Amino acid sequence: MTQCIRRRLFYAAAQTYPQAIGDPEWIVAPVSIERDLIVRGQVVEGRIDGALVGRIAEGVVIAFRGTLAPTVANITAATRSFFDWANDGWCVAAPNGHYAGRVHEGFAGSVDRLWDDHATYGPGIGSLVNQRLAEDGPKRLFVTGHSKGGALANLGALRARRTWPDLPPPKVLTIAAARAGDQGFADAYAAAGIDCLAYEAAFDLVPLLPPGAQSPAKLMEALARAGAAINVAPFGYVRVGTRRFHAESWAQYLWDIWLRLRMRIPGVSFPEQALTALASAHLIDQGSQYFNYICLQEGCDHSWG
Repeated sequence: MTQCIRRRLFYAAAQTYPQAIGDPEWIVAPVSIERDLIVRGQVVEGRIDGALVGRIAEGVVIAFRGTLAPTVANITAATRSFFDWANDGWCVAAPNGHYAGRVHEGFAGSVDRLWDDHATYGPGIGSLVNQRLAEDGPKRLFVTGHSKGGALANLGALRARRTWPDLPPPKVLTIAAARAGDQGFADAYAAAGIDCLAYEAAFDLVPLLPPGAQSPAKLMEALARAGAAINVAPFGYVRVGTRRFHAESWAQYLWDIWLRLRMRIPGVSFPEQALTALASAHLIDQGSQYFNYICLQEGCDHSWG
Protein backbone atom coordinates (compact mmCIF):
# COMPACT_ATOMS: atom_id res chain seq x y z
CA MET A 1 0.00 0.00 0.00
CA THR A 2 1.26 3.46 -0.84
CA GLN A 3 -0.49 5.22 2.05
CA CYS A 4 -1.40 4.64 5.68
CA ILE A 5 -4.78 2.99 6.19
CA ARG A 6 -5.86 5.93 8.35
CA ARG A 7 -5.26 8.25 5.41
CA ARG A 8 -7.12 5.95 3.02
CA LEU A 9 -10.12 5.72 5.35
CA PHE A 10 -10.11 9.52 5.50
CA TYR A 11 -10.28 9.54 1.70
CA ALA A 12 -13.09 6.96 1.76
CA ALA A 13 -15.12 9.25 4.03
CA ALA A 14 -14.42 12.18 1.69
CA GLN A 15 -15.54 10.16 -1.34
CA THR A 16 -19.07 10.01 0.00
CA TYR A 17 -19.42 13.68 -0.97
CA PRO A 18 -19.80 14.98 -4.56
CA GLN A 19 -16.29 16.52 -4.65
CA ALA A 20 -14.15 13.57 -3.65
CA ILE A 21 -10.47 13.93 -2.80
CA GLY A 22 -7.71 11.35 -2.61
CA ASP A 23 -7.54 7.64 -3.34
CA PRO A 24 -8.65 5.00 -0.80
CA GLU A 25 -6.97 2.40 -3.04
CA TRP A 26 -10.08 0.29 -3.58
CA ILE A 27 -9.55 -3.36 -4.48
CA VAL A 28 -13.27 -3.68 -5.25
CA ALA A 29 -14.90 -0.43 -6.35
CA PRO A 30 -17.43 0.90 -3.82
CA VAL A 31 -21.17 0.68 -4.32
CA SER A 32 -23.06 3.86 -3.46
CA ILE A 33 -26.20 3.69 -1.33
CA GLU A 34 -28.65 6.58 -0.96
CA ARG A 35 -31.96 6.76 0.84
CA ASP A 36 -34.79 9.27 1.12
CA LEU A 37 -36.07 10.56 4.42
CA ILE A 38 -39.23 8.74 5.50
CA VAL A 39 -41.60 10.50 7.90
CA ARG A 40 -44.52 8.53 9.35
CA GLY A 41 -44.33 6.06 6.51
CA GLN A 42 -44.28 8.77 3.84
CA VAL A 43 -41.27 9.24 1.58
CA VAL A 44 -39.85 12.76 1.54
CA GLU A 45 -37.79 13.14 -1.63
CA GLY A 46 -34.25 14.15 -0.88
CA ARG A 47 -31.83 11.21 -0.66
CA ILE A 48 -30.45 12.69 2.55
CA ASP A 49 -28.64 9.51 3.64
CA GLY A 50 -25.59 8.17 1.83
CA ALA A 51 -22.91 5.53 2.25
CA LEU A 52 -20.32 3.52 0.30
CA VAL A 53 -19.40 -0.15 0.67
CA GLY A 54 -16.21 -1.36 -0.97
CA ARG A 55 -13.06 -3.36 -0.34
CA ILE A 56 -9.48 -2.33 0.32
CA ALA A 57 -6.55 -4.70 0.81
CA GLU A 58 -7.14 -4.92 4.57
CA GLY A 59 -10.87 -5.68 4.42
CA VAL A 60 -14.36 -4.32 3.74
CA VAL A 61 -15.01 -0.60 4.20
CA ILE A 62 -18.31 1.09 5.09
CA ALA A 63 -18.12 4.88 4.65
CA PHE A 64 -21.02 7.07 5.76
CA ARG A 65 -21.74 10.50 4.27
CA GLY A 66 -22.13 13.56 6.45
CA THR A 67 -24.76 16.29 6.29
CA LEU A 68 -25.21 17.96 2.93
CA ALA A 69 -24.01 21.55 2.81
CA PRO A 70 -26.72 24.25 2.92
CA THR A 71 -27.48 25.54 -0.56
CA VAL A 72 -29.98 27.63 -2.51
CA ALA A 73 -28.63 26.54 -5.89
CA ASN A 74 -32.04 25.16 -6.86
CA ILE A 75 -35.22 24.10 -5.12
CA THR A 76 -34.37 20.39 -5.24
CA ALA A 77 -30.94 20.84 -3.67
CA ALA A 78 -32.27 23.32 -1.10
CA THR A 79 -35.08 20.95 -0.08
CA ARG A 80 -32.66 18.04 0.19
CA SER A 81 -30.31 20.04 2.40
CA PHE A 82 -33.18 21.32 4.56
CA PHE A 83 -34.45 17.84 5.38
CA ASP A 84 -30.94 16.56 6.01
CA TRP A 85 -30.37 19.29 8.60
CA ALA A 86 -33.84 18.67 10.05
CA ASN A 87 -32.89 15.02 10.51
CA ASP A 88 -29.75 16.12 12.38
CA GLY A 89 -31.92 18.30 14.59
CA TRP A 90 -34.12 15.35 15.57
CA CYS A 91 -31.68 14.72 18.40
CA VAL A 92 -33.94 13.18 21.03
CA ALA A 93 -31.98 10.36 22.68
CA ALA A 94 -34.28 7.34 22.69
CA PRO A 95 -34.08 3.55 22.98
CA ASN A 96 -33.57 1.61 19.75
CA GLY A 97 -33.66 -2.17 19.39
CA HIS A 98 -30.34 -2.31 17.55
CA TYR A 99 -28.33 -0.58 20.29
CA ALA A 100 -27.93 -0.43 24.04
CA GLY A 101 -28.74 2.77 25.91
CA ARG A 102 -30.32 5.70 24.14
CA VAL A 103 -29.30 6.97 20.71
CA HIS A 104 -29.95 9.95 18.43
CA GLU A 105 -33.30 9.21 16.77
CA GLY A 106 -32.48 11.02 13.54
CA PHE A 107 -29.10 9.31 13.10
CA ALA A 108 -30.47 5.89 14.07
CA GLY A 109 -33.18 6.33 11.44
CA SER A 110 -30.52 7.09 8.83
CA VAL A 111 -28.62 3.89 9.64
CA ASP A 112 -31.86 1.87 9.53
CA ARG A 113 -32.70 3.18 6.06
CA LEU A 114 -29.18 2.58 4.71
CA TRP A 115 -28.80 -0.87 6.26
CA ASP A 116 -31.82 -2.65 4.80
CA ASP A 117 -32.57 -3.64 1.20
CA HIS A 118 -35.30 -1.67 -0.53
CA ALA A 119 -37.44 -2.55 -3.54
CA THR A 120 -36.90 0.88 -5.07
CA TYR A 121 -33.41 1.84 -3.95
CA GLY A 122 -31.69 -1.56 -4.14
CA PRO A 123 -29.44 -3.41 -1.71
CA GLY A 124 -28.45 -1.89 1.60
CA ILE A 125 -25.31 -2.04 3.68
CA GLY A 126 -26.12 -5.43 5.19
CA SER A 127 -26.42 -7.20 1.83
CA LEU A 128 -23.46 -5.43 0.26
CA VAL A 129 -21.16 -6.25 3.17
CA ASN A 130 -22.22 -9.91 2.94
CA GLN A 131 -21.28 -9.85 -0.76
CA ARG A 132 -17.86 -8.38 -0.04
CA LEU A 133 -17.23 -10.82 2.82
CA ALA A 134 -18.00 -13.75 0.49
CA GLU A 135 -15.17 -12.67 -1.81
CA ASP A 136 -11.50 -13.49 -1.43
CA GLY A 137 -9.74 -11.22 1.02
CA PRO A 138 -9.50 -10.50 4.74
CA LYS A 139 -12.74 -10.86 6.69
CA ARG A 140 -12.34 -7.54 8.47
CA LEU A 141 -14.60 -4.51 8.71
CA PHE A 142 -13.52 -0.87 8.68
CA VAL A 143 -16.06 1.91 9.22
CA THR A 144 -15.54 5.62 8.64
CA GLY A 145 -17.44 8.89 8.22
CA HIS A 146 -17.29 12.65 8.64
CA SER A 147 -19.62 14.82 10.77
CA LYS A 148 -23.07 13.19 10.76
CA GLY A 149 -21.33 10.35 8.92
CA GLY A 150 -19.04 9.89 11.92
CA ALA A 151 -22.04 9.44 14.20
CA LEU A 152 -23.55 6.98 11.72
CA ALA A 153 -20.19 5.16 11.60
CA ASN A 154 -20.29 4.64 15.37
CA LEU A 155 -23.88 3.39 15.25
CA GLY A 156 -23.10 1.24 12.22
CA ALA A 157 -20.01 -0.28 13.85
CA LEU A 158 -21.97 -1.50 16.88
CA ARG A 159 -24.72 -2.80 14.60
CA ALA A 160 -22.08 -4.57 12.47
CA ARG A 161 -20.54 -6.15 15.56
CA ARG A 162 -23.91 -7.64 16.43
CA THR A 163 -24.69 -8.66 12.83
CA TRP A 164 -21.37 -10.42 12.23
CA PRO A 165 -20.27 -11.56 15.72
CA ASP A 166 -17.79 -14.11 14.33
CA LEU A 167 -15.69 -11.38 12.70
CA PRO A 168 -13.09 -9.38 14.63
CA PRO A 169 -14.54 -6.16 16.10
CA PRO A 170 -14.73 -3.39 13.47
CA LYS A 171 -12.08 -0.70 13.34
CA VAL A 172 -13.57 2.79 13.10
CA LEU A 173 -12.08 6.11 12.03
CA THR A 174 -14.30 9.16 12.49
CA ILE A 175 -13.62 12.73 11.43
CA ALA A 176 -15.42 15.53 13.31
CA ALA A 177 -18.08 13.07 14.41
CA ALA A 178 -21.24 14.28 16.09
CA ARG A 179 -22.23 12.25 19.14
CA ALA A 180 -24.49 9.27 18.58
CA GLY A 181 -25.66 8.10 21.99
CA ASP A 182 -25.61 8.27 25.77
CA GLN A 183 -23.43 6.57 28.36
CA GLY A 184 -25.33 3.29 27.96
CA PHE A 185 -24.51 3.27 24.26
CA ALA A 186 -20.88 4.20 24.96
CA ASP A 187 -20.54 1.38 27.50
CA ALA A 188 -21.89 -1.19 25.02
CA TYR A 189 -19.61 0.21 22.31
CA ALA A 190 -16.55 -0.22 24.51
CA ALA A 191 -17.65 -3.69 25.68
CA ALA A 192 -17.94 -4.78 22.04
CA GLY A 193 -14.21 -4.22 21.63
CA ILE A 194 -14.59 -1.70 18.81
CA ASP A 195 -11.34 0.18 18.15
CA CYS A 196 -12.22 3.76 17.21
CA LEU A 197 -9.98 6.74 16.46
CA ALA A 198 -12.05 9.92 16.77
CA TYR A 199 -10.33 12.86 15.06
CA GLU A 200 -11.30 16.36 16.17
CA ALA A 201 -9.79 19.69 15.17
CA ALA A 202 -9.39 23.07 16.81
CA PHE A 203 -12.43 25.35 16.61
CA ASP A 204 -14.72 22.59 15.29
CA LEU A 205 -17.86 22.55 17.46
CA VAL A 206 -19.65 19.61 15.80
CA PRO A 207 -17.86 16.95 17.92
CA LEU A 208 -19.32 18.69 21.00
CA LEU A 209 -22.89 18.12 19.81
CA PRO A 210 -25.52 17.06 20.71
CA PRO A 211 -24.88 18.22 24.28
CA GLY A 212 -24.35 16.10 27.35
CA ALA A 213 -22.46 15.93 30.61
CA GLN A 214 -19.15 16.10 28.72
CA SER A 215 -20.07 19.37 26.98
CA PRO A 216 -17.58 22.10 27.95
CA ALA A 217 -18.97 24.19 30.79
CA LYS A 218 -17.69 27.41 29.24
CA LEU A 219 -19.52 26.66 25.98
CA MET A 220 -22.76 26.02 27.85
CA GLU A 221 -22.27 29.25 29.82
CA ALA A 222 -21.62 31.21 26.61
CA LEU A 223 -24.79 29.82 25.03
CA ALA A 224 -26.77 30.72 28.13
CA ARG A 225 -25.45 34.30 28.06
CA ALA A 226 -26.45 34.49 24.40
CA GLY A 227 -29.99 33.49 25.31
CA ALA A 228 -29.64 29.88 24.17
CA ALA A 229 -29.41 28.02 27.47
CA ILE A 230 -29.52 24.25 26.99
CA ASN A 231 -30.66 21.73 29.56
CA VAL A 232 -28.42 18.73 28.83
CA ALA A 233 -30.43 16.31 30.96
CA PRO A 234 -32.80 15.14 28.16
CA PHE A 235 -29.81 14.51 25.87
CA GLY A 236 -26.92 13.01 27.80
CA TYR A 237 -24.69 12.42 24.79
CA VAL A 238 -21.09 11.30 25.26
CA ARG A 239 -18.10 10.72 23.00
CA VAL A 240 -16.94 7.22 22.03
CA GLY A 241 -13.52 6.07 20.89
CA THR A 242 -10.02 7.44 21.43
CA ARG A 243 -9.99 11.19 20.85
CA ARG A 244 -7.27 12.56 18.57
CA PHE A 245 -7.32 16.34 18.90
CA HIS A 246 -5.46 18.53 16.42
CA ALA A 247 -3.91 21.86 17.29
CA GLU A 248 -0.36 22.75 16.37
CA SER A 249 0.01 23.95 19.95
CA TRP A 250 -2.23 25.76 22.39
CA ALA A 251 -0.54 29.03 21.43
CA GLN A 252 -1.19 28.30 17.76
CA TYR A 253 -4.75 27.23 18.55
CA LEU A 254 -5.56 30.45 20.41
CA TRP A 255 -3.81 32.56 17.79
CA ASP A 256 -5.83 30.86 15.07
CA ILE A 257 -9.09 31.60 16.87
CA TRP A 258 -8.02 35.22 17.39
CA LEU A 259 -7.23 35.69 13.71
CA ARG A 260 -10.46 34.05 12.59
CA LEU A 261 -12.62 36.24 14.81
CA ARG A 262 -10.71 39.51 14.43
CA MET A 263 -10.12 39.35 10.70
CA ARG A 264 -12.46 41.63 8.78
CA ILE A 265 -13.68 41.05 5.26
CA PRO A 266 -15.25 44.09 3.59
CA GLY A 267 -19.01 43.75 3.56
CA VAL A 268 -19.02 40.79 5.97
CA SER A 269 -20.31 41.34 9.50
CA PHE A 270 -18.72 39.92 12.63
CA PRO A 271 -21.39 37.18 13.10
CA GLU A 272 -20.92 36.11 9.49
CA GLN A 273 -17.16 36.04 10.00
CA ALA A 274 -17.53 33.86 13.08
CA LEU A 275 -19.85 31.47 11.26
CA THR A 276 -17.38 31.28 8.37
CA ALA A 277 -14.61 30.37 10.82
CA LEU A 278 -16.74 27.66 12.42
CA ALA A 279 -17.72 26.22 9.05
CA SER A 280 -14.17 26.16 7.68
CA ALA A 281 -12.90 24.35 10.80
CA HIS A 282 -15.30 21.48 10.05
CA LEU A 283 -14.35 20.87 6.41
CA ILE A 284 -12.42 17.86 5.10
CA ASP A 285 -11.60 19.23 1.66
CA GLN A 286 -8.14 19.91 0.24
CA GLY A 287 -6.04 21.96 2.66
CA SER A 288 -8.44 21.73 5.62
CA GLN A 289 -7.27 21.08 9.17
CA TYR A 290 -8.31 17.44 8.92
CA PHE A 291 -6.72 17.03 5.50
CA ASN A 292 -3.43 18.36 6.84
CA TYR A 293 -3.53 16.35 10.07
CA ILE A 294 -4.64 12.77 9.53
CA CYS A 295 -1.51 10.74 8.81
CA LEU A 296 0.42 13.57 7.26
CA GLN A 297 2.13 14.76 10.42
CA GLU A 298 5.87 14.29 10.46
CA GLY A 299 6.94 11.12 12.23
CA CYS A 300 3.76 9.09 11.58
CA ASP A 301 4.59 5.39 11.84
CA HIS A 302 1.55 4.51 9.68
CA SER A 303 0.22 2.12 12.28
CA TRP A 304 -3.44 2.03 13.23
CA GLY A 305 -2.51 4.02 16.32
